[in-house]
Amino acid sequence: MSIDISQFHQVFFEESLEGLDSMESILLQIESGESDEESINAIFRVAHSIKGGAGTFGFAEISDFTHVQETLLDEIRSGARQMTSEIISTLLRAVDTVREMISICQSKDAIPEGMGREIVDELHNIINSVEDWRSDANIPLEATKQPASDDSIWQISFKPHKDMLRTGNDPVRMIRTLAEMGEIDVVVSTDAVPVLTDIDPEASYLSWVITLVSECSEADINEIFEWVDDECDLEITKTEVVTEIEDTAATTTDEQVIENEIIPVDRRASADRRDDDDRRKAERGTGRRKSDGGAGASSIRVGTD
Repeated sequence: MSIDISQFHQVFFEESLEGLDSMESILLQIESGESDEESINAIFRVAHSIKGGAGTFGFAEISDFTHVQETLLDEIRSGARQMTSEIISTLLRAVDTVREMISICQSKDAIPEGMGREIVDELHNIINSVEDWRSDANIPLEATKQPASDDSIWQISFKPHKDMLRTGNDPVRMIRTLAEMGEIDVVVSTDAVPVLTDIDPEASYLSWVITLVSECSEADINEIFEWVDDECDLEITKTEVVTEIEDTAATTTDEQVIENEIIPVDRRASADRRDDDDRRKAERGTGRRKSDGGAGASSIRVGTD
């Protein structure tokens, strides 16, 4: 027996419209000069939630449209771009367009092909622009979030309740969304799977432990699971990335090791330099002084295989 997820459409419509009202209100506050980091985070969460919900319920046009908004807002909240009057104006028009799309879907009509294309093009033009916004008369943010110096390692234990699939929620979609946030490693547990004759095809038996390496916050992760917060057991723990320092007998030059980048080194030239150093130090009668910057940093990378 298949699950009819259309029964959940009205809840999605109502929550999305409430989110759009909130987004519009915050954008107008930012336009008047009242803004802070949480304001940007709040409107990003609205776009992210609508995109995820629309994707789950099969409203591809809404999901694709809000994905572009989400991309721009993510740049702003990361500090890569600052909010401007042009961006606010475009986002407000985008809010109106999403409202219209939802209204069409509520009426069970098809969204016209190309609807919102002009706004999508404007958003893409902004995202692809490389102008120096620091010299513009931009609307200031009291506390714009700067990129983190290091990623964090998040360990996520995700155990859906047995009836979660019956509500139309797809665990795989949530894991794919996590994968968009950084590098992930996924371990699935099949311990709860019964023998074949006892399996209920609409029941959930699997659970996952997911390791995510990302600059995202715990709130970002929780947002992915907000649709199923009462339909699963979810634990999120954070561990800072630990870098290992390799001790080396030879002095390492800046040309040999650059953080996060590997550059080929002429081994013979390097050996010749070490021989010259040894001779000079022997003549001075002093020991080799270890360079403070001579250690190479190797970052932990979690694979997605």
